[in-house]
Amino acid sequence: MDKAINLPLKDFLIRKLAVKLMRNEDEIEKIISHQYQAANEALLTNDSIEISGFGKFFFNHKKALKCLNDLSKIEESVEKRLATCTEKHKAYWEFKKRATKDFKTDLTKKLYGTTSTNN
Repeated sequence: MDKAINLPLKDFLIRKLAVKLMRNEDEIEKIISHQYQAANEALLTNDSIEISGFGKFFFNHKKALKCLNDLSKIEESVEKRLATCTEKHKAYWEFKKRATKDFKTDLTKKLYGTTSTNN
């Protein structure tokens, strides 16, 4: 069994393509990252994207509204954890806080056409 199967999808794709194409993983990683970024940017302005060989992906407004509500709860939880965490775990919770805020900002922009998160 291939050990790469336990990797996240992006890392799995990079490793498989690097082996198949006999290319450096860093080179493949740059290409894959560019494609991920382009897909994310396309979804900010469109409600669907189609990726050849993978399928068509749709933005669901109803699920996005629920997710936005859930993100607010996650932000509160992360704030509490950050206030009580040890120095050893502080960097992790700060990263989690930034990632949650960034995702919430992008989702709000997609839903309402603004970057305000009403905080």
